[in-house]
Amino acid sequence: MAVKQGDRFVIRFHSPVETIGGGTVLDPRPLRHKRHDLAVLDSLILREQGSGSQRLLQAAEEFGVSLPDSSQLAERSGLDTGTAVSLLADLLNQGKLAEPLPDRYAAASALDTLWDRCRELLSAYHQKHPLHAGMPAAELRQKLFRQITPAEGDALLEVFRAEGRMKRAENRWALAEFSIRLTKRQTALWDALLERFLRGGPEPDTIEAVLDSIPPERREEARQVLESLLTGGELVRLSPELCWHREVFQKGLDILRTLCADHGAVTLAEVRDAFDTTRKYALLFLEACDRRQITVREGDCRRLKLKFHD
Repeated sequence: MAVKQGDRFVIRFHSPVETIGGGTVLDPRPLRHKRHDLAVLDSLILREQGSGSQRLLQAAEEFGVSLPDSSQLAERSGLDTGTAVSLLADLLNQGKLAEPLPDRYAAASALDTLWDRCRELLSAYHQKHPLHAGMPAAELRQKLFRQITPAEGDALLEVFRAEGRMKRAENRWALAEFSIRLTKRQTALWDALLERFLRGGPEPDTIEAVLDSIPPERREEARQVLESLLTGGELVRLSPELCWHREVFQKGLDILRTLCADHGAVTLAEVRDAFDTTRKYALLFLEACDRRQITVREGDCRRLKLKFHD
């Protein structure tokens, strides 16, 4: 039997016909719970006697961070959609709800619970990897969320960034107060590695060749500093063996934009000639742009995605 919140019902014996009770449906889709659970009883009282705003907020809290839309919240709270939309605006203004995506909502209490877990994960990551700019976004989403899309997970995390609790760099998340702290020796390695890759231009030595040039007793520390440069975006990885200095990569993007502005699309040969480099390095650059969703490949050509035209 399909019912909705607010429907009345009567319970009767079939034979002989005898009425034994009746009432009003308060929760048409209840979860299993123990009898005489005070929290459940309080929830049912709110469903029966609470205001529209209270019932909407209760519904949002029950959805957790799955980001229901206004129609789902209206149905769950027994309100018509028009009334729910008006009340949702009031709850947003009061700070009791957030809207991470258009017409997708999360209760402040659910976000507080999510933040506690997020802060715990990031704190542990910073302690374990003090030279990394932050935890990879995909890893953080995987640990925090189970049944929502990456876009939905990112939208929830963006709420914390907007509140100044987190920061994002090169597809990594970090606590707002976190910063990489280098020793004097690590700072010297940092500067030396950056200078080496900048000097290499679009045809630098491989990562292992650069590390092999460092005295053995400092090599492991140099590897950690190099990883820090990669996670922070000062170096851009083109392949497992090769990376470019950020200024070299940015210069490549500027050339790519100019070529696309002139021709609409570019070939590997055109990029190779514009960079004055070999096919190997031009291809690695274009493949890196594909992975970063800067370009899209169409046959033998590549075009800039719309957001990278400006």
